[in-house]
Parts: sequence; structure tokens; C-alpha cells
Amino acid sequence: MSHDVLAVTGTPGVGKKTIGALLAHRLGFKLLELNPYATEIGAILGEDEHEFIVDEIKLRKATKPLIDNGRIVIVGHLAPHVMTANETDLVVVLRCHPSELRKRLGTRQYPGRKMLENLGAEVLDEILTDSINRFGIKKVAEFDTTSRDKHLVVEDVYQTFIGNRPPRRGMINWANELSSKAKLEEYFNY
Repeated sequence: MSHDVLAVTGTPGVGKKTIGALLAHRLGFKLLELNPYATEIGAILGEDEHEFIVDEIKLRKATKPLIDNGRIVIVGHLAPHVMTANETDLVVVLRCHPSELRKRLGTRQYPGRKMLENLGAEVLDEILTDSINRFGIKKVAEFDTTSRDKHLVVEDVYQTFIGNRPPRRGMINWANELSSKAKLEEYFNY
């Protein structure tokens, strides 16, 4: 089976750019990071607290020819909004434990409310759910980047992409883990 389009998505701070770039190199594919590309093509409508507001229709129109050419890794949390199920072979949803994600976003100086929004999205599996709804469960796989070496994550993604490992999803449940530790409210106190 020939694979030539891969999407890498997840909440901010999970390692999308790092894993996406390493994976594109490993596969010999082009890399397209959606956020910088949106800026390049003038698809930014404005700015919100610590992020851009993107014209998804314009971004979709601009990315479609690149996707159609294949042999590309598309990276960004917007992937589920600008790609369709028949355009990708595998959607990789990167995950990170909320306690580690809080540290990573803190290093990036995310404002409190924006940090909590992203932590809440990670706890509630928002990107995973969006990806499954958009692409179908068979095309989606999730990978935990919390304390794993980036090269091992890339190897796992690669093995899944080429068909040597079945896509796994539903193995990560931060909400369940945190609720049993009575820590869930830490990630939803706006």
C-alpha cells in the first residue's frame, strides 16, 4: 500500500513541529507547517490571545494542490479543519500528559486562560475527537510524547504509517487518570 499524505496534529506543546519535521525527513516527504503557511498566504484574519485567527477556507484552497501532489507531511492543529478523509493516509494525534504540557506551555509563556484552554482540550481529547469525526477512526492514531524520546515517537509513527503496526487510539485517558487523583479541577479553573 502506497502512503503519501500524513497529518500530524495535537494541542499546542505536544511536539507537532518536531515530530513532523523528523518524520518528513525519515520518509523523504515535504513538510508543510500550517501556521506559518497561513501567514505566508495571507490567511490570517487577526490575532487572539497567543494565537492567530485563520481563514480556514483560504488555507484549505491553498493547501489542496500541495496535498494532491502527495509525499507530504502536514503539521498543525488546523489539519482536521483543512483536510478531508480521502486526502490523508494517516492522521497522527500527538498527546502529552497535562502536567508536562503545563510546563511546556509555561516555557512558551502562554497566558493563564489560553494555557487552561489548551490543557482542557488535551484532557478532554478534543483534537482526537475532531480528528476521528473528520477522518474516521481507521485513519487516526494517537501517540504519547510525554516522556518519550522524539526519535522513538517518530519510529512508532513510521511503523504505523507503513503498516507494520496497527493504529492505536483510545489508550490515553487523561480525564480518567486525573479524576481518580482528584486533580481534574486544576485544568478547568478559568
